[in-house]
Amino acid sequence: MATADGDADVIGCIACNKGDTVKDTDTLMKDVEEVNQKLKNAGIDQVIQELQKQLDEWLQNETGN
Repeated sequence: MATADGDADVIGCIACNKGDTVKDTDTLMKDVEEVNQKLKNAGIDQVIQELQKQLDEWLQNETGN
């Protein structure tokens, strides 16, 4: 179930943290969706937006563009 972009590592981590043995893809994807929803509820979009803003400012200062 490994993929080129590292999804298997993230998915494996989710399965380990839940203490479950993943038995099928549907169960696994429900767990991934649950984690994504919890992140959204906790405000991950605002965190990403702030990080992007800070990165953009830093890059502008470094490159002068």
